[in-house]
Amino acid sequence: MMLEEDEWNPDLLDEDDLAEQDELTPEDAAALFGDSGAEGEDADLLRHITLTLEQRAAGVTEGELALAALMTEGDLWRIDDAGVVGIAVKCREVASRAQGRMYRALQELERRRPARKRYRRGEDVRERRDQAEGIDYDDPPAPRLPVTASAEAASEIALAFTATEYGAEKLAELSADLWARLPRLHLELEAGRTDLDRVNLIWKGTQDLSNEDAGKVDALLSAKSGTMTTGELRDAVRRAVIRIDPEAAEKRRKRAEKNSRVSLYANENHTATLALEDIPAAVGAAAKARVNAIARAAKSAGADDDIGALEAKTAVGLLLGTLPLIPPPIPPDDSPGDPGDPSDSGPGGSGPGGSGPGGSGPGGSGPGGSGPGGGDQGESGPAGGGPAGGGPGDGGPGDGRWDEPAPGGWAGSSGGSRDPAEPMPWPKIPSTSNASASGRVPIPAGLLKQGRIKLLIPWRTLAEMTSAPGELSWFGPVTPGQARDLARAAAADAGARWSLIVTDDDGHAIAFAVLRHPRETETPGLMGEITLTITASLAASLNHSDEMRDRARQLLTGLDPATARLLEEAIGAADKAAVEAELRAILDETAGGCAHTQQADGYKVPETMRRWLMARDRTCRNPICRHRATQCDMDHTLAFGKGGRTCPCDLGAVCRRHHRLKQADGWHLEQDGKGTFTWTTPAGLAYRQEPHQYLV
Repeated sequence: MMLEEDEWNPDLLDEDDLAEQDELTPEDAAALFGDSGAEGEDADLLRHITLTLEQRAAGVTEGELALAALMTEGDLWRIDDAGVVGIAVKCREVASRAQGRMYRALQELERRRPARKRYRRGEDVRERRDQAEGIDYDDPPAPRLPVTASAEAASEIALAFTATEYGAEKLAELSADLWARLPRLHLELEAGRTDLDRVNLIWKGTQDLSNEDAGKVDALLSAKSGTMTTGELRDAVRRAVIRIDPEAAEKRRKRAEKNSRVSLYANENHTATLALEDIPAAVGAAAKARVNAIARAAKSAGADDDIGALEAKTAVGLLLGTLPLIPPPIPPDDSPGDPGDPSDSGPGGSGPGGSGPGGSGPGGSGPGGSGPGGGDQGESGPAGGGPAGGGPGDGGPGDGRWDEPAPGGWAGSSGGSRDPAEPMPWPKIPSTSNASASGRVPIPAGLLKQGRIKLLIPWRTLAEMTSAPGELSWFGPVTPGQARDLARAAAADAGARWSLIVTDDDGHAIAFAVLRHPRETETPGLMGEITLTITASLAASLNHSDEMRDRARQLLTGLDPATARLLEEAIGAADKAAVEAELRAILDETAGGCAHTQQADGYKVPETMRRWLMARDRTCRNPICRHRATQCDMDHTLAFGKGGRTCPCDLGAVCRRHHRLKQADGWHLEQDGKGTFTWTTPAGLAYRQEPHQYLV
């Protein structure tokens, strides 16, 4: 029962007393709640709050405020400011204790799931003989055995926690290290005197130390970690590591640089983050200086973007080889200089061919000795404004344009007016993936076929009938406008493959077809494959109804011809594939299961069947794995050597890691023949993976 405002008795409290003290005494609480008319659970709640306040006043606070917080739920307004703060602190303590206990449980699981034994020749025979004689190797290992972060344990954790394999591996590694390397830190977490953020700081900071040296950091810092801010603790860990093992920091840097990478992340606002991670610090600083120099040149030319946006556009333009041409800087109103005169066109007085970023600043000259180099941020206009030589973006200050034709009224260097508040355009996606310029070695066409963009897009989205998103490789969902732009680029590229997935009305794949095979070209584009999804019912309606067919043609006439032609071809192909799928379904029903009409002889999965399985499954069939089916093994659920068939009813996309896991002791995988997979762990827990569901 909640107290209404008109039930409060203000006469019970003196205003002066309330002004002098911020928290309720037990007597105040009793006065406030004593006549509230509370009954049953509400009366117990009020008595508990009063008891908690009494215990806090007497210094008895162990766990009580956290318990009060859990019990009061929406009634925290009843408690004074100090009490609310105390509850938050105690809840944090309880959370830390629970996390400490969780890691104890994970350690016990890891004891019971040691790394899978790799048998030498004959060892498995001897072990089986021992088991036949009554020596049981499946008994739970004794607690004294060491804790190891095995792949099998991590996979079981991933399923139980609905975590990624990477996240589960980190959980397993941390729990093992808390047992073997940082036991004092684990005790502090279990006692609630530190939290998981601080545990991670110490754990990550000691990765390159030996067990003995990690133990020294543990003894030095763990007991006081909860009394330090995370910034203070991070610095303390670094100082301790350098003092204990001066070479550890350098080892950590070199190890990180070996794992350097380019990462693409999807943002919540439908944009992307492209990051160069773990590159050498000096190289990163030089690259940043070069990008900043070119961005400042664009700013001086009147680009109406802040410097951060200009740096982003510049970096993308340099990577794609399509950096827009940068006009000359806009002179001050009282300057008589000609903005098109190369002698004074670059910021700091340097024009094309001068001493701009291609000079002596960080990074030196651009590729081939020309184009924008590193440059001093305070001096520079780009010596060429874009990639070296005659490639895209070759014009520098003095060319008088962002691009040709100059958008938005930007005039050339011969005169005319331009809007000084025009933003710099985003670089264009090049028509080929080999956008090389003079001074650079062209990329062989065979290599360009690897790593190209793959796009999944509903037929109705590309036809502008709906706003369902597309799905981009390495990235995830993209807005329909961006998906259409990429599809249009692929329609004009003869080297791009176009495929079709036909689904039922619920989005489950029932058929697959190839619309257009890629042709060999010397310079293939950046788009590797476009896959359209369409429901069988929509394809049948558009293919057999004259009225619907005419309406679709009217709709497609508003699109570019290449895209419209592909969309029209998709209608007939989808309807044909759906009819064939319906016939197979009838035969399966008649057979009381799979009729094996698609079965192949032998172990090897034919390419046509492989493509259908990739369309049906989309990802690895482990419930927490997101590896694309294109990167997976086509695994026989029941081993081929044990009677399994090379047929879709006994095949599924399973990544190499989970393929091995399936064969580990205690693990079992089965499927129902229609794409639903069930994994059973050594603990006897079952996890289902339903067929992939597409947006249509």
